[in-house]
Amino acid sequence: MVFESIVVDILNKYLGKYFENLDPSQLKLGIWGGDVVLENLRIQSNAVKEFNVPFQIAFGFLGKLTLKIPWKNLYKEPVVATVDGLYLLLVPDDDDTYDEAAELKLESDAKQEKLKEIMELESKQASGKEESQDGFVEKLTSQIIRNVQIRIQNIHMRYEDQSTNTQHPFAAGVKLKNLHFETTDENWIPTLLDAPVENIYKLVDLQGLSLYWNASPKDYYKDFPPSEQLSLFKQSFGDKDLSTEYTYILKPIQLKARLKLDPKANVNLQPKIFITLVIEEVGFQLSHQQYHGIVVATDNIDRMSINARFRKFKPTGPLTPAKWWIYAYRSVVGTIVANSRKLCWLNIKKHRDNVHQYKALYKQKLEEKTPNQILLDQLLKAEDALDIFNITLTRKQAEIELVREGSEILNAEYLQQHNKQSSSGWFSGWFSSKSSKPEKPKEPKGLDSVMTGAEKKELYQSIGYIEGELLDDSDLPKPYVKTHLTVSLKKVSLELCNKNVCAEDILKLCFYGINLVVKQRPSAKAVRITGDLQSLAMYGVPQNNQTPTIVAHDIDSTTKQSLFHFDFETNPLDETCDQRIVADSKPVTMVYDEVTVNNLTTFFKPPENTRLQRLRTVAASTYNDVKNQTTTGLKHIIKNKQITQINVHFSSSRFVLPKDGTVQSNSHALVLDLGELIVINDSCFDEKSVDNRGVAEIQLRIYDAFNINVKNIQLVLSRKGEEPTSSNLHILEPINISLYAEKCLVENDSSLPVIKVTGSLPSVALKLSDLKLLQIIQLVESIPLPPEQPISDVDEIEVESWPAAMTDTDDVTLVEKTISKHFDESIVLQQSNVHSSSDEEFFSAESE
Repeated sequence: MVFESIVVDILNKYLGKYFENLDPSQLKLGIWGGDVVLENLRIQSNAVKEFNVPFQIAFGFLGKLTLKIPWKNLYKEPVVATVDGLYLLLVPDDDDTYDEAAELKLESDAKQEKLKEIMELESKQASGKEESQDGFVEKLTSQIIRNVQIRIQNIHMRYEDQSTNTQHPFAAGVKLKNLHFETTDENWIPTLLDAPVENIYKLVDLQGLSLYWNASPKDYYKDFPPSEQLSLFKQSFGDKDLSTEYTYILKPIQLKARLKLDPKANVNLQPKIFITLVIEEVGFQLSHQQYHGIVVATDNIDRMSINARFRKFKPTGPLTPAKWWIYAYRSVVGTIVANSRKLCWLNIKKHRDNVHQYKALYKQKLEEKTPNQILLDQLLKAEDALDIFNITLTRKQAEIELVREGSEILNAEYLQQHNKQSSSGWFSGWFSSKSSKPEKPKEPKGLDSVMTGAEKKELYQSIGYIEGELLDDSDLPKPYVKTHLTVSLKKVSLELCNKNVCAEDILKLCFYGINLVVKQRPSAKAVRITGDLQSLAMYGVPQNNQTPTIVAHDIDSTTKQSLFHFDFETNPLDETCDQRIVADSKPVTMVYDEVTVNNLTTFFKPPENTRLQRLRTVAASTYNDVKNQTTTGLKHIIKNKQITQINVHFSSSRFVLPKDGTVQSNSHALVLDLGELIVINDSCFDEKSVDNRGVAEIQLRIYDAFNINVKNIQLVLSRKGEEPTSSNLHILEPINISLYAEKCLVENDSSLPVIKVTGSLPSVALKLSDLKLLQIIQLVESIPLPPEQPISDVDEIEVESWPAAMTDTDDVTLVEKTISKHFDESIVLQQSNVHSSSDEEFFSAESE
């Protein structure tokens, strides 16, 4: 059969690309025999170079890869793939040399890939309708899922960094103990299917998936020889308790998923894919050291991404202050100044010449059936000088001009992409009436090019496919659900700890009973996501053998009520809107605890010398085009805008601020009732009524509107021995606030406000006495504040526009020579004044 050759080619292409000691002849022999066993493969050190990441492989090893393919009974017996022991050690790539040719090639390849996507999209749009999906792909996928069994175990990928920031070295990694994907019967018991069945059942069992981050680890794997590195990786999955060797961010999790696949779902109108996912617990924990390490690593990545723009200007050899100043000058001139020069006349003329040259070359390509390589190279070089927009626009102009001139488009690639046999292009109906030539016999493609008729017939029979069969989901009933996903997550926890300050966790947040249901209706192109949260709890720093509760709720655990519920749906069955959002929340109580808050402030204090946000602000420059919207454009936006129904209801929650920052039975407390929040969208206007309206009236309708109501906001001072519900304890009587918010659908029109808000506050009633005011002041002053953080003095540098005169190469060279000369003179001057006193190094200005 032809499948053997296909599998051999695929394995040789991908495995041979990444592994050093792979023997293609042994691989081919094993494939044809039905059993492939590859052991002790070394991963090439440059395997990640093509992904353009600042990492390199210090050690890579694959213990065992087994592939069992029953060629004699391929359509009935299972295909088993096993991976055991994949270990990967990554380190920073210190080689930051700039390869101009490689950078230009990457940029050119990315541009060509984008142009290819545009051509494919245009080809689909030109057909005028969406093609129905061939049923062969879906049925072949079902057959593959039916027979494939996968077993993966002992996967460990680790990244070590000691050089990027020597003060915060770390080792981070991902581990996976087991992942099994196997066939079962209807009772979810593993079995082998040797006969046709009505439904396919698959069980996915995942064990020991974890993520760790070791700050300043005791051992670095890269410091050991390869044999010991392999031993260390294998020990990470031994029976020994390794909880002390790895500081987990994501604790090892266990997951079970059940997949039910119905090949005849379109006939009996049952869900084709039914997935049930059950996770016992997902636990996150983060220490103060880990937080610092992640911030520093993110800051370094941010710096590297910014410096990557200026990598070609980076100095080499012995570094001196003069070289760094020249580097700064070249970076500014090569980026900021270069961008400002694009609008000068010389560049405009050069761009026009490039467009004319590219148009002529592209027309020549369209007129030739098979263009020669010289012409293709000239086109590629011309495309390097233009952006994607100008390339696409110029191609369209060339096509129109050829049709107007009566020339014939013969390019085979163009005709194939646009599904054409005639030569007149897309615009033939406008400018030409030439008849098409007789169709030539089509060359075999797809399966016909690699399989005989008998082999193809056997394949079709095994998967139950009839040639030419199409799957058109639009013919199915709108209520029909094709994919049904259920997720049950019993517990999600987050723990923050700082062992330098407190031996216990400073914060623990737990979510219980998370349920998620996703349904997909293909005929209506609709998706519905429903979620519930049963309860949550947040605990602070233990004090006096008691753990304070920071956030709690009043829902009885014996009831079936959810603390939070949301429902999101696109294209609902009632067709009253395009999207619908419904959310509901029960009340919660939040209590301020000063020990917990102060510890959190210390925990999230960023490391020194990290300016992540500052770097982003300095590096990022945005330019918004201000467009004047025409009447037609505004009408189009209104008529084609999606209608979203929003119904949000949050019950009234409370915030408690106790005296001294700690809850005590006999102390005062301020209780703020946040009120009941209700948000409903307002879609009362009719889109059809805008046809005969002017611009001023249309602009009033170019907004999404929302009614926001907050009811019963109140503030109470709870005294010793008194009930908070007592009316004489109110500081702020219950008030209601109504807001009408509008968001503009046009984002870039400066004449239209982005957000408009109008509101009403019927009344405000305050109850204050001198005693209440004194108690409030005493309560606020009694709360210990977090320790103040010293503000580092950072000089703000304002970058002004560089003069346009500094444009030529001679000017750049002159500036660089001046910088070098200045620093050389400074060094000589410093050396001649080494023995001068400190009084001679400074001077004071005379006072007036």
